[in-house]
Amino acid sequence: MGPTMTMGCVQMCTFGMAPMPFLPIPSNIFTVEPVGSMVDIIPFMNIMPFAMCVSLLNPMVLSATIAAFGILIPMPCIPIPVMPRTPAAYNILRDDALPVATVPSMTMCAWIGVITPIVPDQFEVIAV
Repeated sequence: MGPTMTMGCVQMCTFGMAPMPFLPIPSNIFTVEPVGSMVDIIPFMNIMPFAMCVSLLNPMVLSATIAAFGILIPMPCIPIPVMPRTPAAYNILRDDALPVATVPSMTMCAWIGVITPIVPDQFEVIAV
């Protein structure tokens, strides 16, 4: 298990063109930084658009590419997560109910993109 996903964590989609920050839902318990849970996957709230999308399963990208005679045309990203973040830390609960998302946690977009953290806000300290 890696560090937990907090407010400053940066995430990226495999079909997106720009990394974006992770924005967890505020917790009922006061902490220094809001910690994300495995269900923090709401588009435009927890997951911001990754600038442009290049997945041909995205209908906008597909139609623009067809109109350009097969030249891939990126279109604005509209993330549509389809599953909770996995793996999660089931032994650490946010608000005594939701498992906390860790840095290896990923979710899938409806356009087959994999949304994963690329820069954690916290770093594990390894004793030598």
